[in-house]
Formats: sequence, C-alpha cells, structure tokens
Amino acid sequence: MTDALTEAAIGRLNAAVDELETKLDALADQLQAAHDTARAFEAMVEDRASLAEQKDSALGRAKTFETLAETAAAEVAEAVAAVRDALADSDPGAEESAR
Repeated sequence: MTDALTEAAIGRLNAAVDELETKLDALADQLQAAHDTARAFEAMVEDRASLAEQKDSALGRAKTFETLAETAAAEVAEAVAAVRDALADSDPGAEESAR
C-alpha cells in the first residue's frame, strides 16, 4: 500500500510539475511579447522625435522661402516702378502704353 501511495504522490507531483512548466512557458511567452511591444514602442518614440525634427526643419525652410519670395516680390515691384519712371522720363506718353 505504501508503494501505491508513493506512486500516486509521484503521479500528482509529476502532474503539478507539468502544469507549472506549462504555466511558466505561457508566462515566458507573455514576457517576450511585452518585451517586443516595448521595443516597438521605443522605435515609434524615436521615429516621432525624428519626424518632429524634420517638421521643424521644413517649417524653418518654408519661412525662409516665404521671406525670400516677399523680398523678391518687393524687388520686382521696385524694378517695375523704376522702368515706369524711366519710361515716363523719356517719353510722357510711353507710361500709358506700358500699362
């Protein structure tokens, strides 16, 4: 009878160990998934920071281009005015035909 009780106890112990191993394997899988998620999140944070820098740089370039366009437009307007003045000085009727 002692051998039967010992065998039964060993069987329960083996079943408990198997169940523990199964649960540990599942826990290890969950831990790996959490680690993978954390790495993906870190990559997204880095990408977001990089995109923010690129956006700020692009906005800076756009502001520079806007300033250059405004300067060029003002210079063109001055040149047009100078041509009109020159035409008006050389021939008073030429200003009307230039418009």
